Amino acid sequence: MNAPNMRALETSASAKAALLEEELSQGSRPPEEIERIFFHLSRYTRAAAIARLLAYADGATFRERLARSGEARRRLLQWATGARRPFNRFTATGHYGPLCDALASGADELARDIVHLSTDTLVKGHEFEEDFLYARLLGLMATGDDTAPGRVEPLLESLERIMDGQDFPRLAMCRALLAREQESFDAALQALLEERDRHFRAQASSFTPRDEEADTEPFIFVEGLSLLRLAEHRGLSVQSDYLFLPGLARPR
Repeated sequence: MNAPNMRALETSASAKAALLEEELSQGSRPPEEIERIFFHLSRYTRAAAIARLLAYADGATFRERLARSGEARRRLLQWATGARRPFNRFTATGHYGPLCDALASGADELARDIVHLSTDTLVKGHEFEEDFLYARLLGLMATGDDTAPGRVEPLLESLERIMDGQDFPRLAMCRALLAREQESFDAALQALLEERDRHFRAQASSFTPRDEEADTEPFIFVEGLSLLRLAEHRGLSVQSDYLFLPGLARPR
């Protein structure tokens, strides 16, 4: 996979994020427009973070921008709560990317806020149920609420039922993290990396429209970085580097 010009992508993604911030400051807007702006602000800030890391080997700015992506999500959910907005295509829990951004950056309190502001109910028609359940499991581990009786098993059982025997490494990952099983974690992470590689290889041969997010995501696995952090919090051993998960990207 040939890497695009990451310096140009950083400039472009940063400019788009700045324009979205400017839009937010320009007064009253329809509620869905505000939600859209916050949603894409997170996307472009994450893209700028990845491009910065790849172009300049700048781990500190990478993590700072990931935290800003998570902060955009927190601002979105806080605004939506204050406006009494129903959860929708922009605020559904299954959009777990910014939660992973917060975790990967080391901003644990920010991650907990995102979880507490998110709904524990599926937003039908606006998210895949497997994404919702996976996000809920990540959230419980991020807040430490996974030890509460009756919180985790129903989610795991629902996820297993939905997948109906299909290969789904994220389910195996959740089970490994929750059980604190080293070998299972190692195997699940390897399966997740392999699945991800297949996904992006297939995407590269398609005619899917490209933007800064699509051009940066294949090269740094932010979700994987968040999983490494959860693993460390749970006493599991992780390597200093993995493919698409460089040590430079991780909090010290």
